[in-house]
Formats: sequence, C-alpha cells, structure tokens
Amino acid sequence: MPEKDIMDYVWQLARAARRGRKNKNEGISRGAFRLLRILDKEGSLRAGELADRLDIRTASLTGQLDKLEEAGLLLRSRDPADLRVVRIQLTGRGREELESLRLRRREERERAEEILSPGEKEAFILAAVKLIAFLEEES
Repeated sequence: MPEKDIMDYVWQLARAARRGRKNKNEGISRGAFRLLRILDKEGSLRAGELADRLDIRTASLTGQLDKLEEAGLLLRSRDPADLRVVRIQLTGRGREELESLRLRRREERERAEEILSPGEKEAFILAAVKLIAFLEEES
C-alpha cells in the first residue's frame, strides 16, 4: 500500500472538517454561515453585492438564498428607492441561528486547540497558510 503524501492529509483534513461541521451546524453549510455573517455585519445588501463579498457568481447564490429564506433565516424584499432591486437581510430568526452557530464554532475551536500544544498550533498555522497560498495559486 502506498504511503500517504502531504496532499492526502490535506484532503483528508478538509473532508473531516466538512463532515464534522455539517453535522454540528445541523445542515448549515460553511458558505451559508459566511453569508449569514456578512448580512449580520453589512445589514441589507443586493444579491450582486452579497455575491461579490462571497466571491461567487450571483447565479450561484440564488439556490442558497432560496434555502435560507425558506428556513426563515433571511428575507428578500424590494428596495423602496428602486423597485427593480431586491435587497437581502437577516431575520430575527437568522440572527438567533447565527449566534448559535458562532457559539458552537467557538466551542469547537476551543476543543481543537486543547489537543495541540502551543508549538504544534503555531506550526500547524504556519503550514496551513503556506498550503492555502499554494492551493490558491494552483487554481
């Protein structure tokens, strides 16, 4: 059996993080979490503005917005200044869900940090920064 190389471990870590986060976030994806955080910070945004902040195409955002609106986490409404424009904002339920997600993420981060020594944590962060730059350069 061939020995694992560093990229095997990178992809294994990414998969494990995705699986664990999806289970803990009760179906809220990492992208949806980012979307909710942006709306919380920015307030009401147009779909194009939100897509720009997420670094995705507006067309790719529509399905995610549909799911989050159906779940009662955000609201799409016409801009009174220009009825052609649809603005997106968090609902009260969306803010509550975001706070719950932030708490779970903080707890998860604290548990993860407990298993690493300060030196291991520093080495991991340095290696991760280099690998992220490498992977982004490759794409």
